[in-house]
Amino acid sequence: MEDLLFQFVLNYGLIGVFLAAIALNASVLLPLPFDIIFVAIASLQIYNPLLLGIVAGIGAAIGEMTGYALGYFGSKTIEKMTHAQMGRINDFKNRIKNLGTIFIFLGALIPFPFDFIGIAAGLIKFDWKRFFLCVLLGRVIRHIIIACAIFYGLEAIKAVFLH
Repeated sequence: MEDLLFQFVLNYGLIGVFLAAIALNASVLLPLPFDIIFVAIASLQIYNPLLLGIVAGIGAAIGEMTGYALGYFGSKTIEKMTHAQMGRINDFKNRIKNLGTIFIFLGALIPFPFDFIGIAAGLIKFDWKRFFLCVLLGRVIRHIIIACAIFYGLEAIKAVFLH
C-alpha cells in the first residue's frame, strides 16, 4: 500500500502530496502511513522543503477535520469505540476545555494520534475555525521542520562523506 501511495505522490508532484495528506489524515483511527510517505518524498530532495512542508501541512489540516466532524455530528463510529478509547476522548475533552487552542496546536505539532483530539473537540462543539487554525499551524510547522531536517540533514551528510 505504501508503494502505491508513494508512486501516486511521485506521479502527481505537490498536488499528489496535498491529496495524499488529505486522504491519509482523514482516516479516523486507522494508522495510515502519511508520515512514512512524507519522509520518503522529502528525502528525494526534489522539492523546496519549505514549500513541501506547507503543502503537506495544509492537506493534513484539511484531512484532520474528519475527526472533528465525527465528534461534532456524532456517529456510529463513536458508539463502537472501546471503553479505553472513550476514556482517552473524555480526557482530551477536559484538556481542551482547560487549555483550549494551545492543547490543540501542540497535539497537531507532535507525532501523535490526533484523531482523538479532533473527536473530542467536535464533541464539545469547540469553534471549528479556531480548531482548524490551530491544526493548520501545528501541521504546517511540523511538516516544515521534518522536510527541512531531512533536506538539510542529507545535504550535511553528503558534504561530510562525499567531499
